[in-house]
Amino acid sequence: MNINSFGLNSTASMQSMMQKKFGTKILNMKQRAEQIDLQQIKSIKDPRLQLRRVAQEMESLMIKMMFKQMKKNVNKEGLLHGGFAEEIFDDFLTDEYAKQAARSQSLGIAEIIYNRYSKHI
Repeated sequence: MNINSFGLNSTASMQSMMQKKFGTKILNMKQRAEQIDLQQIKSIKDPRLQLRRVAQEMESLMIKMMFKQMKKNVNKEGLLHGGFAEEIFDDFLTDEYAKQAARSQSLGIAEIIYNRYSKHI
């Protein structure tokens, strides 16, 4: 059995089909994970602790954007070319790296956000 028996004439069309079939499931998984994070933050009763968690999430998002820009400059020749599956895995991995970096408070962005807005609580 070859790829043409499924009506797919190229790797690109197969990748497109995989994105249509599995992409929405992965996207839904990411959205659910983000909703769980938001629900956890909302469940915190102490407003200062809640603000600290939101500040960490903001720092995590900033770090993730920075990592994504850095990865755009990496030459992928010679590395694995896993296609759509690799992109999904890489996105989840980048999320986790960003969260860990934010928790380590190495950049201090969350602390700046917290200090700025804690005056209003």
